[in-house]
Amino acid sequence: MPVQVPYPLVRDTKDRKVVLFAEAGMSLPALRVSALSVRDALGAEVKKANSDYVIESRSVEEACGDYAVVFGRPQLVNELAALILFPKGSAIIGETQPMRV
Repeated sequence: MPVQVPYPLVRDTKDRKVVLFAEAGMSLPALRVSALSVRDALGAEVKKANSDYVIESRSVEEACGDYAVVFGRPQLVNELAALILFPKGSAIIGETQPMRV
């Protein structure tokens, strides 16, 4: 059965007001990205702005919220896209190493 997404959610995603996450466990095999790696990457950026920030005490959802408070929701969407499209260890366009397929 195909997934049906309500139009307001599609619209808000297109307008970069929300970010959709795949069901738990799906992102690691499909994209080589884990929730923990997303939390750590976002938390590291928040920690640069606030040295007292404790990454390990935060969930991925909390780290996303913290990042949005510090850098804004549009930047959170951009950072999440970058983390998903170019996970650590993958080739980035413009590099000389071949892209993984």
